[in-house]
Amino acid sequence: MSSESFSSSLPAPEAILKEAFDSRKFTYRRLGFVGVLGLLSLFGVYLEYRFLQINGISPLEWATLLLFCMLFPLLAFGATTAIFGAMQRVRGGDPTRISGLIADQKTDPKDLPPTAVVIPIHCEDVARVTAGLESMMKSAGLVGLGKNLDFFLLSDTTDPDVWLQEEKAFSKLSRKPETKGRVYYRKRRINLNKKSGNIADFCRRWGRRYRYMIVLDADSLLTGECMLNLVRLMEAVPNAGIIQTVPKIIRGRSLFQRLAQFGTWLGNPIFGAGSYYWQVFSGPFWGHNAIVRLKPFMEHCGLPGLPGEGAIGGKILSHDTVEAALIRKAGYTVWFAYDLEGSYEECPPNVLESLQRDNRWCQGNLQHFWFLFVGGLRISSRIHILLGILSYASSLLWALMLIATSFTVMADTDYYRLASVPEEWVKFQESLYLPVFYGLQAYTILILFMPRILSFIDGLFFRRRESGIGVFSFILSFFVEFIQSVILAPAYMVQYTRFLWMTFLNRKIEWGPQNRDPARGMDKMAAARVLLPQAFYGIGISVWLFVYYPILFYWLLPITGGWLLSYFWSVWTSSPSQGEVWKKKGLLLTPEETKDNPILSDTEKLEKEYSNFLKGMEAGSGVFLSVADPMLFRFHTSRLRTRKRESVARQKYMDGLALSWKEEGPDSLNRKELSRLLWDKRTLTDLHRWFWEADLTQAHFWWKERFLEYQTRLRTEQIESWFQGK
Repeated sequence: MSSESFSSSLPAPEAILKEAFDSRKFTYRRLGFVGVLGLLSLFGVYLEYRFLQINGISPLEWATLLLFCMLFPLLAFGATTAIFGAMQRVRGGDPTRISGLIADQKTDPKDLPPTAVVIPIHCEDVARVTAGLESMMKSAGLVGLGKNLDFFLLSDTTDPDVWLQEEKAFSKLSRKPETKGRVYYRKRRINLNKKSGNIADFCRRWGRRYRYMIVLDADSLLTGECMLNLVRLMEAVPNAGIIQTVPKIIRGRSLFQRLAQFGTWLGNPIFGAGSYYWQVFSGPFWGHNAIVRLKPFMEHCGLPGLPGEGAIGGKILSHDTVEAALIRKAGYTVWFAYDLEGSYEECPPNVLESLQRDNRWCQGNLQHFWFLFVGGLRISSRIHILLGILSYASSLLWALMLIATSFTVMADTDYYRLASVPEEWVKFQESLYLPVFYGLQAYTILILFMPRILSFIDGLFFRRRESGIGVFSFILSFFVEFIQSVILAPAYMVQYTRFLWMTFLNRKIEWGPQNRDPARGMDKMAAARVLLPQAFYGIGISVWLFVYYPILFYWLLPITGGWLLSYFWSVWTSSPSQGEVWKKKGLLLTPEETKDNPILSDTEKLEKEYSNFLKGMEAGSGVFLSVADPMLFRFHTSRLRTRKRESVARQKYMDGLALSWKEEGPDSLNRKELSRLLWDKRTLTDLHRWFWEADLTQAHFWWKERFLEYQTRLRTEQIESWFQGK
């Protein structure tokens, strides 16, 4: 019996797994992908060589050709991925895609193993995080996972006010009947190893209780259906170590967010299908919106320290790619569930925040350089590591190649202009030089924009209706998003090169809290310092080229134009009001906005509820309430340990901090000292007793002001509740 007839006689899930793990077919897939990639790359290199050898190849031109040979395959890689993705879309989907394993699965959710859903947070918007957590718990309960999933909020927050907001919000969340006993909160005292250390801490404490762990970011949302499908997929593939979803961007408010939201909705299906084609069970891991098999993860994915303590040494910043490589090394598979619905995340509100995030990712990815040479890693893992490094390192190479190509064109132009009479020079340009030059440029542009071209065709003819957007609105939305990419790409190239330079200078990046709220606006001065210098360079270069080398002026116009416009575009797109205007006009719409989506509407409603509940806990009021508010004080101290032994020196030190707080207010203490007080149960209890027994007219004005605000808020709440009762 042939393998084809054997596969058709098997149940669908078994047939899918058989085909996915068929080494011969897997090899053919990769050979086909590499073959197309090679053909596209070789033709580009041929055109570049043909252009450079018109006047003989100088050492500078050999260097240009070498850079081109290194960089053009990266462009061709994106085009090849899009081509194979489009092919899979046309055929109705990849027959080996992992989501096919659960098409007809009828497993009762109550029979599925216990799974933990973990959300590491650090100084996040507490109302948004808690609202998202509750909406996910509600969605999971609706699909029958109420008893199978436990939710963990793992805090590394260093701001005392935000910490107390988290506790107050959690006290409300955990008291609700539908969440009681299903949600847990842990605040780490020492933030060792950032997010990866937070996850490791969870694994040590609770990992053995669960078979699987769904990892989320603070801005992540997963529907109950998506979580159910992820657990079922893990059960269907016994050697699956990680299954990664492709999150859609949601809740775009600023124009920058809305453009990113529309662009990812349009491009992800093509790119996801193309990526899966050559990866299959050797997919990526992004550290969130994914499910992990805990036992092998705990056994094999402990992160080693890197040599040295510089920018690319010490503790690993970007842990996800390394963890995927280690779990593949252990013999488990990593799947890319690119078509699984119900996975969401948010994006930075403006260009400046996006660049700050990329700065952290750049240094984190560059650290992975060490793992390229680790023994035992799969070739697919090394490819993922190399692609992650080149996603930032290639910016420097592109900059060098643009400079080298420009000097080459200048040298050729000067040579032919001086070596021939004007008529011959014009004839030579029109008959040979410019056709080759423009042919190379046209082919490069085609390969560069191939993913967008195919995504546009796919969106216009097959996916537009699902977003509820008209033909004209779709085309206009596509071109505005395309214009943004053209304007910002040169700016990102310069900034990524700067990030690399900072890393080479051994400047280590600290991973701080992220701003996800467009209402805060963009720091225009900071953006000017980042983006305006390249605008001045662009003006100078453009004027000089226009006078002396017009051919280069027009060739480099997309780059110099991007430098000139990037700051003004960034300021314009950072505005939430602009985002709202475009939304009202029916532009940049995605299905999550035009169709009913319960988890998103629940999150919006709950966010308002928690925002009102946490009102008055900002700017120092949170630490005040930890002492003054009986309910918050009781909840907070119930989570603290009573010291069995305390030295006289420590007791004297803590009493001194408490006295300073009483007499001079919290401004007399730094954040570390204030945190020490909030961690100390005895001292905090003494402060609580002092507050309610002391004569506050004799206390520091900070205590009197905060107490007045507290009383006013309580009375307001009583009046509002009375009117609601009426």
